[in-house]
Amino acid sequence: LGAWGGPYPDFTRGKVPPSLLYETIIDVEKGTVVSHEEVRPGIVIEFPTQEEDKRNMMYLAIAAEEYTSLPSTGLCRINTETREMETWWADNKQFTHEVIPVKKQNGQPGSWLVTPLYDAGKRRTTIAIIDSEDFSSGPVCRLNLKHHVTYGLHGSFARQQLPVSYSLPAL
Repeated sequence: LGAWGGPYPDFTRGKVPPSLLYETIIDVEKGTVVSHEEVRPGIVIEFPTQEEDKRNMMYLAIAAEEYTSLPSTGLCRINTETREMETWWADNKQFTHEVIPVKKQNGQPGSWLVTPLYDAGKRRTTIAIIDSEDFSSGPVCRLNLKHHVTYGLHGSFARQQLPVSYSLPAL
């Protein structure tokens, strides 16, 4: 990302190199790289994370599928063993962020995937909850925050301190 050369990324001029997902296998005994390859060629991603009990399932914010560097507007789930990928795309002017898996309770399989969605058109942030067992259907629940948190890379900043306590309904 250091190639953008300014206070913010200029996606219109192709100056921001795409973030790609690679798998690197190292032979520790020989000290050599066995392989280093893209998991899914062409997908531009950010914020990879995994479920606690399913290390082969990776969740990522996705921007594009053809090496184009853009802000993330979708989410994807990749099985790192089979390379199968599912995607979910947000509505127009909505930007996705990091996915946080929260293990389901009472022996239910999978996780609840929690992620902020920033709606630039409405200047609103929603916390979206997706069922990992039905990923491509998108959010099963959306919780609107009382204030917006602008889309930001690895963090967001505000000029004033915002209230941090909210009562959320149990799932």
